[in-house]
Amino acid sequence: MPRVGALCLATAIIAAASNPAQDPPKPGPSRVDVKSGYYAVYVPATYDGTKEFPLIVWLHGSRNTGEGNRDSWIGYLKNLRRQDEFILVMPHMESLAQGKSGPGDTQVAMESVEDALRRFKVNRNRVILTSHSGGGPPSHQLLARQPNSFAMFAPWSNNFYSWPGVPKEFHDKPILLMWGAKDHELIIAKDAFGTGGQGPGLHAALAALPLKRYQRLVVPDHDHSLDRRIAATILAFYDQSLPEQGAASSLRAAWEHVRSLKWTEAQKEIDKAKPEVKGLEEVKARWDTCQKSLDAAIAGATDPARKALLLRLAAEAWKSSPKGKEFSEQAKAAEKGINAALIGKCAAAVMTAFRAGGQGRVQAEKDLRAIRGGDKALDPLIDECINRLWLDAFGLLLIP
Repeated sequence: MPRVGALCLATAIIAAASNPAQDPPKPGPSRVDVKSGYYAVYVPATYDGTKEFPLIVWLHGSRNTGEGNRDSWIGYLKNLRRQDEFILVMPHMESLAQGKSGPGDTQVAMESVEDALRRFKVNRNRVILTSHSGGGPPSHQLLARQPNSFAMFAPWSNNFYSWPGVPKEFHDKPILLMWGAKDHELIIAKDAFGTGGQGPGLHAALAALPLKRYQRLVVPDHDHSLDRRIAATILAFYDQSLPEQGAASSLRAAWEHVRSLKWTEAQKEIDKAKPEVKGLEEVKARWDTCQKSLDAAIAGATDPARKALLLRLAAEAWKSSPKGKEFSEQAKAAEKGINAALIGKCAAAVMTAFRAGGQGRVQAEKDLRAIRGGDKALDPLIDECINRLWLDAFGLLLIP
């Protein structure tokens, strides 16, 4: 074989071997090697390569591993009944795993994201970058170097040293910075948000930028750890971004009505939308799931107080419509023999959580704690509401 032909063949073989897009993805948890290390990955059973999937990129903290955090996230997704929605990519950063830090952490994270975007069929408008604690600095570098790879940034209790700032490409994309009110481990986070007394803080600096979709959230009664309600809050933030940024403004309004339990208004907006409007089918499908979940929860509720609360939520969702009137009458019937006034206050707090975003959940938790003890028979229901406030909005009180 001529040298040129042999060289071309060898080049082709090497290129094929190094092109991860040719490797068929396997459902379930696994790991993928990249040049500087590897990443842990989870592929939903529903993924077959024909449909674009959302992608969550999570950078673990100190003395954690990619596999360990991936397995935790799989558990959270299953608990929230969302395990079929997302591909998970968790770069394993060896320096951080050993309690150290180094440029290799950022490098393996960059290679992992590049590989995953080639390997999987990903909806590029649905790529979430999130991180925790010591994973903060690599995530900040990743955002600065690959801003077009991500659609939103939602870190939890990050370290903010070596913060390079928000790239211009992200000024109109969703950003949510969170930490726990009882996070005594990460003092730098408190300073970063302007409560530590050292300068204006990161929050003030971000607030001064022309960021169109920036939010901050202090989670009450929470420390530095990651758990289900933090994962749920990140997913709720993701839900707020629907439909896609290119969708018609009327459809964006419809989705906001769906997620905030204003379904009468949502129906009007969807009825006006033309069939070819981008994102319409996605909104209709998710709304259908929401309605079926609420209907099933009402039908399956055996506790009168729980049933009355769910009926109040349904009545509020369908306010000023025949359905709303029907649900309201059912709620009144269900409230016979129980403290209707307290049920009403509980429902109002839950609606605050639905309609006012992250800070609304903070206020809802305060309101629920304020009415707890007013009727001991209703305390278990109020406790359940408090515990479920941080589930994604449509999971609130709907999971038995």
